Amino acid sequence: MGTGSRDLAARVHIVEAIVRALDEPHLVLEMLLAAEDVDAACDAIETRFGFDRAQALAILDTQQRSLTTAERSRIRTHLDELRSFERAARDE
Repeated sequence: MGTGSRDLAARVHIVEAIVRALDEPHLVLEMLLAAEDVDAACDAIETRFGFDRAQALAILDTQQRSLTTAERSRIRTHLDELRSFERAARDE
């Protein structure tokens, strides 16, 4: 697997987690409000969703504007595009 394919796979991995977390914004917010610090928030997100540390940190870095319907739709579209690129790269 080439570097570009690895980068693409890593990006898909992160965006998939963001999309999943955005499907349950109230739960994520409750976890963040209950967490004592960033490490505790990451641990809670990892445990609840089965994410790795990179995915949990990406969720913490996601801006609140991503919670709007339009932004969630845009992010899902972006994920679909990334997956298409990933499939095309595998087929080459």
